[in-house]
Amino acid sequence: MMDIPVPLTPIEKFNVVSIKGTPEIDIDKYELRIEGLVGKPLILKCSDLLSYPAKTKIIILRCVEGWSGVGEWTGTLLRDILNEAKIMRNARTVVFYSADGYSTSLSIKDLNENVLLSYRLNGETLPKEHGYPLRLVVEGKYGYKWIKWVTLIRIIRGRYRGYWERQGYSNNADINRPGKTKLYKLKRIYGKTKG
Repeated sequence: MMDIPVPLTPIEKFNVVSIKGTPEIDIDKYELRIEGLVGKPLILKCSDLLSYPAKTKIIILRCVEGWSGVGEWTGTLLRDILNEAKIMRNARTVVFYSADGYSTSLSIKDLNENVLLSYRLNGETLPKEHGYPLRLVVEGKYGYKWIKWVTLIRIIRGRYRGYWERQGYSNNADINRPGKTKLYKLKRIYGKTKG
């Protein structure tokens, strides 16, 4: 079977969605903290993140609003970092926090070769409005799981509902299995939805 090349969406054509606009991040002071149910809590600088093996994948970012963009995403496999942190056996959920106050989560079962902490898009340093210095890229999940400006990853035993999930979005966010997304309700309450 022959692979058909998919044209990449130019960076300037990718939609930008955030809850508070683009936060200012001092890259010299930036840290990614991994804590919670881990045997080895980590504090990583950008240079530390670049020391992990890089993976590049072409992945479609899909928003629940209906738009999408095809990007070449480069970053570190989340699984590699969490393996170093030594997740405890009773852990169930990975919670992500952003510099803008946004949060979301993934089940431990979702951690596979399709979950990246990305720092490059289409061969360029990830633009600020798209999450620089670090954005979660989760193939097969809607865009509200692709949290930008990641500063903290906390491993917990229970479940966690993030910003949009608390307002009715499906916590699994699977593109092929939308679950209880309740978009009709959100559109009625808020007048719009987010990616």
